[in-house]
Amino acid sequence: MSCSEIPEQCKSTDDTSEVPKRHSVTFQIPMKSNAYAKIVQASLQVDPEPERSRCSKTIEVFDCDLRVHITGLDMKNLRNASTNFFELFDLVTQTIEQFGKD
Repeated sequence: MSCSEIPEQCKSTDDTSEVPKRHSVTFQIPMKSNAYAKIVQASLQVDPEPERSRCSKTIEVFDCDLRVHITGLDMKNLRNASTNFFELFDLVTQTIEQFGKD
């Protein structure tokens, strides 16, 4: 039986519209020290991504670097999650600078 003889309902297609694509971004942010990075990590990890954003994030500390990985189903939500992360990151670092010990 040749390919042309295969019934139409049995042929495979390249249509992958049913499978959602995942987009992701990873940031590596150098911090003053490992302790400083852990404080920032602990402060930011308690704020989960809203379910409606369809994004998830992981925050890890490696030496003196903060590594953030954000994954989302679409680019718009990924961009919004990244922007929200950096707004909170800025707030946390400013708060530590203002009130924290060196």
